[in-house]
Amino acid sequence: MFWPDKLDQPHALHYLPDLARALVVLADSEASWGRAWNLPSPKPLTGRQYAAAAALDGRTRVSAVPKLALRTACLFETQARDVTEIFWQFDRPFLIEASAIEPTSDS
Repeated sequence: MFWPDKLDQPHALHYLPDLARALVVLADSEASWGRAWNLPSPKPLTGRQYAAAAALDGRTRVSAVPKLALRTACLFETQARDVTEIFWQFDRPFLIEASAIEPTSDS
């Protein structure tokens, strides 16, 4: 498995069906209109943690892909271009602050 840049930076990941459900709920509530929303994610994982969680055989290896390698890959692979556009999310912690939408312990 390949991971952009640093393997030990925490990264908030989302599951697309969960995001879709949250967006439907927000769109259906007039109280949510007119402002930006950060949608919550599970606990952020590092590249190493993600690889370990995704390993079906228990032996999946993960390799960091440096920015220069991704830029070079862009010459041959169009999907690599998409990753270079979001590379900034992987070279430092990428965390989501979503307290405005997350349920509180009082709910």
